[in-house]
Amino acid sequence: MTPREDHLAAGRLGVQDDADRAAAGSNAVVAAQLAGLPELPAQL
Repeated sequence: MTPREDHLAAGRLGVQDDADRAAAGSNAVVAAQLAGLPELPAQL
């Protein structure tokens, strides 16, 4: 499993949150825009 799949499976990341992050990441033009994405929840 990828870290993203781990977060989704454990319920730490919702489908809508994942979609929002993917959209923001795909629209980023410079690295600074990626740095503005919120961190994934900590793994427990």
